[in-house]
Amino acid sequence: MVSTGSEGEMGCEGDIGLWRRIHALPEIDYANIHIWPYNWRWISQENVGGDLTAACEKTTEYIRRHAEIARELGKPLVIEEFGYPRDSFAFEPGSPTTARDAYYRHIFEQVIRSAAAGDIVAGCNFWGWGGAARPVHLSWQAGDDYCGDPAQEEQGLNSVFDNDHTTLREITAANRTLGLHAQALTATPGNGTPAALLRLLRETSARNRLLFGQQDFPFYGCDWAYRPGCCDVKACCGDYPAVLGCDLGEIELGTGHNLDGVPFDTMRREIVRQYERGGLTTVSWHPRNPLTGGDAWDVSDPGTVRSVLPGGRNHAKFLGWVDLAADFLNSLSTNDGTTVPVLFRPWHEHTGSWFWWGQRLCSTAEYEALWKMTVERMRDRGVRMLTVYSPNPCVTGLEYLERYPGDAWVDILGLDAYHSSDAGAFVTRLGASLGIMDQIARDHRKPYAVSETGMEGIPRADWWTGVLMQGIGEQRPAYVLVWRNALQTLKPGHFYAPYPGQVSQADFNRFYASPRTLFAADAANAFQ
Repeated sequence: MVSTGSEGEMGCEGDIGLWRRIHALPEIDYANIHIWPYNWRWISQENVGGDLTAACEKTTEYIRRHAEIARELGKPLVIEEFGYPRDSFAFEPGSPTTARDAYYRHIFEQVIRSAAAGDIVAGCNFWGWGGAARPVHLSWQAGDDYCGDPAQEEQGLNSVFDNDHTTLREITAANRTLGLHAQALTATPGNGTPAALLRLLRETSARNRLLFGQQDFPFYGCDWAYRPGCCDVKACCGDYPAVLGCDLGEIELGTGHNLDGVPFDTMRREIVRQYERGGLTTVSWHPRNPLTGGDAWDVSDPGTVRSVLPGGRNHAKFLGWVDLAADFLNSLSTNDGTTVPVLFRPWHEHTGSWFWWGQRLCSTAEYEALWKMTVERMRDRGVRMLTVYSPNPCVTGLEYLERYPGDAWVDILGLDAYHSSDAGAFVTRLGASLGIMDQIARDHRKPYAVSETGMEGIPRADWWTGVLMQGIGEQRPAYVLVWRNALQTLKPGHFYAPYPGQVSQADFNRFYASPRTLFAADAANAFQ
């Protein structure tokens, strides 16, 4: 394939029309641009970090203008070169790259969103790979290593070296996500691979359908426990939920059961059964506090997250915990050896402060580092998963995204929102939050879901159609999951789905019969 090596408008002395005419030639197969914020004086040596936001805004606009023309020409657009200096305009390998990492992430997100939509921006190349080379002089001299910088520029200015670990982490995550989106574009919607799951969730939302799920539904119900095939929801409507929610909390203790007493062997077996009936499984994790030894709700020490990050006193211990979780997820195998993919939902409800990873217990940077460390470890261990980011109800998009790790690290947008007081207020709050999420999902090209919801005890007879569906309204989450039905002899009143004879059963059956909702039997063949 043939292209021009053009920088774009900036390489055509500001004449974007010239760039268009060049790339309109039939001999040119694809269009390309370069983006150099420092060379183009979008940033200064003295303010590499402070100028980052403006540089990203100009970058977005530069890509947008050229992508618009590329669409008209019907030719893919490749960001053939881009670069950004190190913090403080340093050149030494391994020196801080906070601004560079953020800029790379910004470029990658433009490409990821395009890939998710099947749009025109087809790829990007960072400049440049320095690898094991090390600059000896500020300007290259005979006998020096060849870095990623041309001889006339400062050696190390734009090079990515093999010890630039945070930058390499962003590159690796972006490549993985681009591969996922490429596979999802052609995958058949289903539950067999992460790409098929992603396609299923996209199709569900696009067709205005709604997968229904419940936490722990095959393990116990209001008046039974550990009876194979039993399920309160199925006893009401004749089908299982399409989404099973499970929790890995206390897998790190090695006791063989989770924080709610569910044996992990039973959990494994039921996740495989859910897969075989065509359903999905979402997995959360309430790990113990690794600093204090308390439970996930122990917020007595604000240094817990910091203690598990690299350099922290509990870092090695915590990585061992993540490995135990990964080992369990990798053990979800069918008889033919297929490993069941899951939706992994770590560090949820972080905009509250009731968990040790919550809003007031760590900084934004620490939370993002925790997320990336966990997800990277899981991916490195080969876990087949999509990741779900699930804060609490929000009033602005900025609030929702305040601790968002980035498009390469999150596959699905979630929301945990419970009905705990006035129905009207809940409907309004849920609808407003979903409206915000819907716009973010469009911007980021992500499916979204109500990852936890419900009204404890469901005292309102029309809650399903009169409250929940009113709150969802015209928005298009791919699934909604209500919390568990606890054994009533152990926890009276703690249930979130009906059982036979419960006051909301008739309305739940109307909810089930709605052409919009999908249960397990529907999910298996919904979009074949």
